[in-house]
Amino acid sequence: MSLSDAGESSVRHGVACPVSYDLSPSSADIKAQGERIADALTQAGRQPQQLARGVAAGGPMSLTAADKTNVKGIWTHVAGRSEAFGTEFLNRLFAVFPATKTYFPSYDLTPSSADIKAHGKRIADALTQAVNHLDDVAGTFSALSDLHAQKLRVDPVNFGKLRECILVTLAAHHGSPIKADVLCSLDKFLCHVGDVLTSKYR
Repeated sequence: MSLSDAGESSVRHGVACPVSYDLSPSSADIKAQGERIADALTQAGRQPQQLARGVAAGGPMSLTAADKTNVKGIWTHVAGRSEAFGTEFLNRLFAVFPATKTYFPSYDLTPSSADIKAHGKRIADALTQAVNHLDDVAGTFSALSDLHAQKLRVDPVNFGKLRECILVTLAAHHGSPIKADVLCSLDKFLCHVGDVLTSKYR
């Protein structure tokens, strides 16, 4: 189930979820979502050469035609619900990697605060722009690259952490296990975005 399919969602334990979910430990809903995520990651693990950065067919950070189709297909779940998905990306990031909160000293970082919703939407909208310009992500993100290089100076390792949270969020809200090739394509795309954002670091 995607957020767009669920319609209404709530935030519990810092993570957005359909309101009908039973989030008590080991509930049937938790087990089902856990199995979806595990299945997707297990399938991807059978193709480690595709998940490894720069090893997939087509060369380092090169998205094939199939990759582009896969990314555009799965991103349709996000494009229409950018605030909901972006909020969950950040809720997960701050819950799992609390040290990343240091980059947002002026923000209210309580789960799903107005600040998190606004910044999450900015992230999801920016990624949607990248998906819409897969042949020129570097050009699309040129201004953001300058911002990160000249002002924000976010440690590049944190882009990998956010990437993991995005992958888990999409897997959790997918109606069925994400196919390994789709997961690999999405991972390649997000790696490329991270590389572009840090490409002007000196």
